[in-house]
Amino acid sequence: MRYIIDTNVFINYIEDYFIATDVCAILEDYENILGFEVKYVAKEHLHTLAKLDLVEGHNDPSDRLIISQALTEKMPLVSSDTKFPAYRKHGLDLIVNR
Repeated sequence: MRYIIDTNVFINYIEDYFIATDVCAILEDYENILGFEVKYVAKEHLHTLAKLDLVEGHNDPSDRLIISQALTEKMPLVSSDTKFPAYRKHGLDLIVNR
């Protein structure tokens, strides 16, 4: 399976900082790892971003773009961000690194 991970999770993983057991299992499952790839912004991601409702208290455009990429690509998003669960109402498949 393919996943999108946010920058925070990526840095924590490569620097051996805290990664939750379930998230570590995903990142170390050889069936999931085909290498890390930078996901560039596509027009489809911007269309999803334009339709995404604003969540009160969360206006970080970079975060919203990552969420839009995950929604567009229909891929689970792995993140430590405490504001991301509010986007589940949009169909975000979120795995939280606690």
